[in-house]
Amino acid sequence: MIQKHHAHADIAQVMDYYDSVGRPGMWPDLDEFDPMSADIPRDVVDRMVLIEVTRRPWKFELLYAGAFIEETAGRRFKGRDFGERLRGEERLQFDCNLIDLVSKGRPSWR
Repeated sequence: MIQKHHAHADIAQVMDYYDSVGRPGMWPDLDEFDPMSADIPRDVVDRMVLIEVTRRPWKFELLYAGAFIEETAGRRFKGRDFGERLRGEERLQFDCNLIDLVSKGRPSWR
């Protein structure tokens, strides 16, 4: 269960939308995620990523990256490893942060 009081205001706004159309307090499954919904502010969706998480071993595959993220990076991310550009200690810290996020089930605004 995601606690909105721990979330950035924009994430809480997106959660309010999903509470109204899905399972209250839960992020949507991939088949429920609609980045084109008029109820979610476009500037928020453009900065969102949707990650498929696999455990044992941990893998973080990008299923969706908003337009702002892809335009800033100058490439498409769908199907890529979320942390592929990182190496060594930087990658370890990145993975630890994602594992913590998944384990707690809370959104992150970074």
